[in-house]
Amino acid sequence: MLSSKFFLFLGKMVSINSPVNGLLENVSFDFKSFEFADGGKPNLVHVKIDHIYDKPDLLRFNNQSQNIKTYNGKVFYEYKNCRYINYYDELLLKINFDSEAIKIFSKNDILTREIIYLATLSRVGKMLDIDGIHRLHSMCVYNEKKNFILVGASGIGKSTLCLNLLNSKNNLKYSSDDITLVSAQDRFHFPLRLGFKDQNKLLKYDKGYTSNFVRTNHDVKYLLRADFFYDKNQDKKKREDIIFLHRDSKTSSLGKSKRIEIYQDLFLYFILGVGTPQVLELFWEFGIKDFWTKIKIFLMRIWAAFNLISNSKFYTIYGSNEKETLNHVLRFIQQ
Repeated sequence: MLSSKFFLFLGKMVSINSPVNGLLENVSFDFKSFEFADGGKPNLVHVKIDHIYDKPDLLRFNNQSQNIKTYNGKVFYEYKNCRYINYYDELLLKINFDSEAIKIFSKNDILTREIIYLATLSRVGKMLDIDGIHRLHSMCVYNEKKNFILVGASGIGKSTLCLNLLNSKNNLKYSSDDITLVSAQDRFHFPLRLGFKDQNKLLKYDKGYTSNFVRTNHDVKYLLRADFFYDKNQDKKKREDIIFLHRDSKTSSLGKSKRIEIYQDLFLYFILGVGTPQVLELFWEFGIKDFWTKIKIFLMRIWAAFNLISNSKFYTIYGSNEKETLNHVLRFIQQ
């Protein structure tokens, strides 16, 4: 029997449908703070994702060999404004860009969870881009007066810093991990699950708020549900942005960022969107219309970055030790 979950991301409604209840529970874990809680079926759905618990029809897929392309370990082809993506012969995804309908054929529930997560963020992310709300690869916590944002590549310890700050008794609140949403004027909470490589970081939390996730071609990730920290009633007033950049160094210090560091990091992690969780094949569409859409998004991201530079204070943390990074940020907050 097919069951459904609905999630509302800043006005963008996503329906996810599957006959596998355990899978829907895991998806609900990942997007708990966005779960549509009004009951019943919403009137408008922007993205529909259907999971069909069946082996992918690879024979039909392989018959399109003359059209097949490969990218980053994935194989895909395009037909009648639909894109078909084969993930490791374990999952076949079909997306219709006109109707925003996604079908996923797979009996691999772990891979299906991963692809639903990335597909949702890819399509919702593009819709928000068009609305002028863009993704910065960063984590964000805040207090009454300021947002504290750490920008940087995957693996530098953004999630660990976020968790440590929330547990530091400095009256900090959770806004986002991995993605901070930024427009030319505002910042928006985007509380996704928090993920860690070290299981020990989550030992003190109730098991109902924790999970683990075996990512394809990656190590196991240990997860903490966002609503452990995030309250949907948190205020959304405007605050001053304090943005921390990160550079590996043998010595540990914190100082005002150089202009070149600011431009480099915002170009990589904001304008280009490097590191944000998404599937490029689900972001890039067909034809001249989408070409101009992407140009528009690119220019809007530049404008938002310009406003971010003009209205924020930037500091660079030098070092490679998570504890030293935490101490630098805490001293800054407490001063």
